[in-house]
Amino acid sequence: MAVTLHVDTAAWEAMVAGVWAAYDDLIPVVKGNGYGFGRSWLAQEASRRGATDVAVGTVFEMGDALGLGLRPIVLTPSLDLDSVKVPRSAVLTVGTSAQLDQALRFVPLGAISVKVA
Repeated sequence: MAVTLHVDTAAWEAMVAGVWAAYDDLIPVVKGNGYGFGRSWLAQEASRRGATDVAVGTVFEMGDALGLGLRPIVLTPSLDLDSVKVPRSAVLTVGTSAQLDQALRFVPLGAISVKVA
């Protein structure tokens, strides 16, 4: 059985506009299937609203953000940096010394977010 999502566009737009106005340091999240909207569409919305950064789930989800000039903040630590081009602008998350070593090897001058317990 398929599920169909119907969005009350006016209500959604009002909610997003209210949240956007309430927080100066808001970082939109654009990951997975884009919560049913699609990552590309959500990245475009973030850019249209003036975002400079977006959080993405993995290094493999950076493309939409990069294509719009947004800085991707990668939420999931990765040891797969040799299989994807990571731009210096990306902020990588690390949680282990092995992930830190990978980040320093592939983006030695890039920003890093440290995940701690």
